[in-house]
Amino acid sequence: MKKILKSALVLLGGLCLMVACSDDRDSNPTLYSVNTFTLNRPTFSAGTVALAQSEALPFTWSQPGYGFPVACQYVLQFSADGEFTKSLAEADADETGATRANYGELATSFVTPEAQVDPNDLATLLERICQWAEDAVPATQTVYARVLSFVNGAANVDSVYSNVVSFTVEPYYVALKAAEPLIWYLIGGTIGDGTWSNSAAGLGTSIQPMYVLPGEEYDKATGEGKIGYTGYFIASQGFKFIRDLGSWDEQIGTTDGALSPVRNDGGSSNFFVPEDGYYKIVFNTSTECDVTIEKYEDAPAAWDILSITGGFNDWNKDDTAYDMRPIHTFAGAVNHDWYIDFQAAADTEGKFLTNHDWGVNWGATDFPRGFGVGNGPNIPIAAGNYSVFFNDITGTYTFIAK
Repeated sequence: MKKILKSALVLLGGLCLMVACSDDRDSNPTLYSVNTFTLNRPTFSAGTVALAQSEALPFTWSQPGYGFPVACQYVLQFSADGEFTKSLAEADADETGATRANYGELATSFVTPEAQVDPNDLATLLERICQWAEDAVPATQTVYARVLSFVNGAANVDSVYSNVVSFTVEPYYVALKAAEPLIWYLIGGTIGDGTWSNSAAGLGTSIQPMYVLPGEEYDKATGEGKIGYTGYFIASQGFKFIRDLGSWDEQIGTTDGALSPVRNDGGSSNFFVPEDGYYKIVFNTSTECDVTIEKYEDAPAAWDILSITGGFNDWNKDDTAYDMRPIHTFAGAVNHDWYIDFQAAADTEGKFLTNHDWGVNWGATDFPRGFGVGNGPNIPIAAGNYSVFFNDITGTYTFIAK
């Protein structure tokens, strides 16, 4: 009887184990390989779209069947001949200029299976692909569209393309210009007033923009490249980089407070310098994780007053209305960054100077950003309303249009 009972218990235990294993396998979803998914034919494709007069163009598509709900990202791609073999990114990367693109994609990605496309963005993309001269834009152009879907934050082996749909547009000429350099911002206990106040209103108070670097080139399409900052930091207070004012979604920090950064949206730790002093930061925005933070050994002079003067105030060096405000006011700060709200009613010229005296002044020929040199030329300033930033260590300045 004992043998029978023992055998029954062993058999029952085996059945339980089999059920448990089966349940465990069932709870682990499998990411299925997907060959394609459906981009719906847009309603506007029944006619010809006049891009210059159109509102946003709506696109919708189905979610790829990965086997279970998954957070996808989508990118819309457009071609002028139906081929998707050479991208604008590849053509831009070819310094010889021999590569000719036949498709490009929007800079914005989407997380839901729908998009509203700005007609100007599409007109610009078509012009870059087709390289039209101002007097050679065709009356109509057939456009081919598809969607790229990917998971895990980057195009990879799980990427999949939709079908291609076509429609006809009336394009127009867009005066192309290179993208502005992509600038990130510093925020933290050792930045500005030290309050970590992340908002558009915090620019120049609790947030410090980084600057372009001399001799660097920036991606014409994205503005990515090396930016930097040189200033005084204290070891007891941390800091981070943010990309968008008022948002923590795009931030650069570390895993443990060391100076080796890692991209960690919304959850990275703060940077901390090892000791109080001056540091130079270089950040390559094209990789988003390539950051160097090194001691800056040359102790610069610290100024009590820094101002901007020029044709807009008859070059009156004593005009206190154009004194700039020190940005860094946290406890223990040594300020070398200055800010002013500045309005030029007409095109003019200007320079930065210290203590209302021409003995130390900076100028250059570049606008809206540049690298001022001692006793340099007058800075040409276009009419407009600006937030102006100046670093007296590097002589770097930037006029940000409001």
